[in-house]
Amino acid sequence: MLVLGNRNFASTRLVRAWTATGAEVCLRGKANRRLPVDRMLPDGSWLSRIQADADKKNGLGRVIVRVIRYRLDDPGRPEVRL
Repeated sequence: MLVLGNRNFASTRLVRAWTATGAEVCLRGKANRRLPVDRMLPDGSWLSRIQADADKKNGLGRVIVRVIRYRLDDPGRPEVRL
C-alpha cells in the first residue's frame, strides 16, 4: 500500500501509524520545514529525520525520512520536497 499526502499530513504520529501497517508513505513537505542532510544518496535525494515536539516529550525517537527535491518546468512554481 502507498499513502500519498499533502504537506499538512507530514506528522510523525501519522507516519508512524501508516508505516506500522506496512504501508509506504510519500508526503509533500512544507517548504520551510528543516530537513538536514544526514546522508546524501547517489540519486541526489538524502536521508533526514523528523520529530514532533510531542514525540520528544513522550520519549519517541525520530522518524528517518528520504527527501526528494524537484522543481517543475514552470519558473513561477516553487521547489517541491517529498
